[in-house]
Amino acid sequence: MKKLILIGLLFILSLSFVSASNLTNEIEMYFSFDNSDIYGDDIYDITENNNDGVVLGGPYGMGQEGLIEESFRFGDSVDFINQIQIEDNVLLGANSFSISVWVNITEDTGNQQTIISNRQNDDHLWYLAIGEQDIGGDKVIAYSKQYSSDWIIAQTDYGAIPFDGEWHNIILTWNGEDTGKIYVDSIDETTHAEDVGAMHTNNAQTMVGIRQSAGQVRLNGYMDELGVWHRELSPDEILHLYNGRNGSAYPFETFEPDADLDGIPDDVDNCVFTPNVGQWDFDEDGVGDWCDNCILKANPDQLDSDGNDKGDACEHCTFTWRTLCTGSLWG
Repeated sequence: MKKLILIGLLFILSLSFVSASNLTNEIEMYFSFDNSDIYGDDIYDITENNNDGVVLGGPYGMGQEGLIEESFRFGDSVDFINQIQIEDNVLLGANSFSISVWVNITEDTGNQQTIISNRQNDDHLWYLAIGEQDIGGDKVIAYSKQYSSDWIIAQTDYGAIPFDGEWHNIILTWNGEDTGKIYVDSIDETTHAEDVGAMHTNNAQTMVGIRQSAGQVRLNGYMDELGVWHRELSPDEILHLYNGRNGSAYPFETFEPDADLDGIPDDVDNCVFTPNVGQWDFDEDGVGDWCDNCILKANPDQLDSDGNDKGDACEHCTFTWRTLCTGSLWG
């Protein structure tokens, strides 16, 4: 039974490997924030969709150390980036969408911190931000308003996004039918969401790092690897973008999955879901000691008839009636 489960899990991982290479499908915009993709005050969308942006703010906000190469430092200071303006609504025409970004924030400003937004007027807007307006806090919220109706696409509880000076990945997805989801470091942290009746699809400028309503609600921190898709990303793709906190950048070259993050690729790891850097295997049955249910006797099938986590190969009795006999892990 355990062999069948392991085969099934490895099959799922193989699907993850395949789907990761499709992350360029229906991608609408991608900012790397790297120096190589900036010319003067222009930042280039490195997809083929030409959603380039104009950078406003001080000279010291560019070229900061990022998760992957360089990043931008946003903030109120004249030295930092104030905002990026993109001519069009990057969600225009999207029947579903996803937004992925890496942020590094050290403090609560006491106000909302906008990651990306679009606003034609007070009745047509959407945004993805950290914290509540005029309150702040370490929660993530996505909001949409169309005419007199508004919706919380998705939001997390407080504490979802640490202000610890480390890089964290935020991903918002919406399937185009009902509620959205917010993932932080690949974990679904959504605690509240509403059925979205309509997204704001009027064409207006998209703003990065600021929301031009109710005052200028800015991000105060670092941003890297911002991508927008006109589709819902799959859980496997979200894991690929997170990549064990290392991130993955456009054009998202395939990588070797490592489920237990021990540095040993899953296809050669003898304990796929248990970290075991040494790869010790005393009985040489292909199953590492840290996950082998019978360490001293070879049992590559890992059969365990009574489900007590002791392999049949080294157990005196496989009956589930424990009063009839006792088993031993060592045989």
